[in-house]
Amino acid sequence: MRKICKKLILILVFFNIFYILNCGINNKIVYAVPNSINETMSKEEIMEKYYELKKDNQELIENYNKLYSEWSSKKDNIDNRVDKIEVIGASIFLILTILGVSVYQIIKGIDNKIKLVVKNEVNNKVPLVVENEVINKVPKEVERKIGDEINHIEKMVEECKREEKLKEEKNILIISKNKEEEKLLKDSNLLSQFKEPKMKILEDKIDDLNQYDVILFNDINGYLEDSEMNRIVNISINTNLVYFYFTKTKKRFESKKPDSTNFANINTTFVGNLLDLMKYQDDVLKNNKINN
Repeated sequence: MRKICKKLILILVFFNIFYILNCGINNKIVYAVPNSINETMSKEEIMEKYYELKKDNQELIENYNKLYSEWSSKKDNIDNRVDKIEVIGASIFLILTILGVSVYQIIKGIDNKIKLVVKNEVNNKVPLVVENEVINKVPKEVERKIGDEINHIEKMVEECKREEKLKEEKNILIISKNKEEEKLLKDSNLLSQFKEPKMKILEDKIDDLNQYDVILFNDINGYLEDSEMNRIVNISINTNLVYFYFTKTKKRFESKKPDSTNFANINTTFVGNLLDLMKYQDDVLKNNKINN
């Protein structure tokens, strides 16, 4: 377009020049000028005017070229901006299209990512926390439990040793109503764990009671009277002496010294209750005497 415009302008200029020259030479054309309106132009004046017109024409062409160049630059800038807008618009459209089609996959992917992060946290941190708990707390807890169990076992061992000592050291006097009752107790083997006791029948003469630690009234069938047993209780001057009543009946012995008396009415409680009475004797009665 630009080249075509230039060619048309040049053709028009040369056509005008040629026409003026031709008319001036053959017809002697008269030109009007400000100072000499009616004067006829000479050939030299015509050539001078030609060159002036040619110069003006050249200036016009240069101005045109300058304006066209500026307009072309602006047009190129506009075209570039339009192209950028089109590219950006196409990119946005493409992205929106992809998002619109794959929004479910994107949400699902985010959900899977969250689950993966949570899983990693659980797999990595939870075992670490558990491991730290195990390393830091479990050994201490186990040590404490073991310490408690060891203390408990040690106490049990000490208690067993103490009971064995009581069985070996305590002197027991057994008083029965008759030989039949005495035999029943012997055959039961309830006293086999204890130091061999002294056996007496109620009618027998009983020596000094102070040499004994325990007076055991063997009343399996309930033949002994409370008065008979309390008579023996009352004659003893040993305040540390304790009394044990054994029967397999529903009878109860109303002892004159109830704080120093224990009983059993079945075989399974015989040994335990007798040992408890011996412990009470050492822990309470003898200590009270020492303190007093």
